Amino acid sequence: MQCDRAQEFFSDYLERTLDRPMTVAIESHLAGCVNCREEVEVLQSTFLALDSLPEVEPPADGAWQVMMAIRQQRAAEYEAERRKAPTFLEWLRTLNPMGVAMGASLATLVIGGSLLVTGIPHAKYERLGLGISTPGPVLQPASKATPTVQVAYGPASGQSQVLEVRLTPTGDLVGGEATLMGDSSSALQAEKAAITAGAPVIFTVQLPSNAGAQVLRVTALGRGAARPYESTIVVPFAARSAEPMTVVLTEQPMVDALRRVAAGLGHPIVVEGSLPAAVTLQAADMPASRVLEELAAQTQFTVRDEGTVSRLTPAN
Repeated sequence: MQCDRAQEFFSDYLERTLDRPMTVAIESHLAGCVNCREEVEVLQSTFLALDSLPEVEPPADGAWQVMMAIRQQRAAEYEAERRKAPTFLEWLRTLNPMGVAMGASLATLVIGGSLLVTGIPHAKYERLGLGISTPGPVLQPASKATPTVQVAYGPASGQSQVLEVRLTPTGDLVGGEATLMGDSSSALQAEKAAITAGAPVIFTVQLPSNAGAQVLRVTALGRGAARPYESTIVVPFAARSAEPMTVVLTEQPMVDALRRVAAGLGHPIVVEGSLPAAVTLQAADMPASRVLEELAAQTQFTVRDEGTVSRLTPAN
């Protein structure tokens, strides 16, 4: 047996998954090949070192973090490609002199025509004699709207609860995709839906009613979006307690704190944007709504009580 052929089976040999004839062939080769024998010894030492390492529990939102990292990378690549596109002037420079002259004349006509149509003077073009003396209205860019997520309970069915999650997208998300997924404590698999103009994206999910507060993640990325939109929904199923809450948190995940507060409120909490990592809070005999306000103040969020849902939005 040649060395390159034997090396293909070293891992299986150490894991004892080879049949008897192949095991005998590998051992015969190792008996007469010093280099392969040393390689097997190094590989065996590596396996033993790996087996001695402690097992690491992945974070509850590990899958969601990976998906967000992939989406952010895609958005960054899209933005980089967009920036590589040549500008109008750069395109003109690639033309021959006659083409450049014609392009410049065309640009002048377009600019002058735009000024005459809109009635908006520009100081630079006024000096060139292209502006008009009558001042026109100054157009302000429209403020960028923010997608909204709404949550509504549906009818209970046996040991489960129907939940409707509705994403109302903005124009820059049209043509993209929205995703709804649960954390590690939820049986909900990732559900995807296309984002079309003028139509909300609706997810209808069925969650077990005996599993405590559930955490869902909504993400959306459109073809023209600079970065993904994300939202976290904490849905309680525990009975609401009218008693004030006593909460002691020391660098604990924000999502765990929201699970407890949502159960006290008796309705979902929607967090717009990225969820803060950890919080520290001591609250004694406080209503759940007041505890939520304390958490929001610490993490630079504002709270809006919408009756059937409490919404956290970034303060800036």
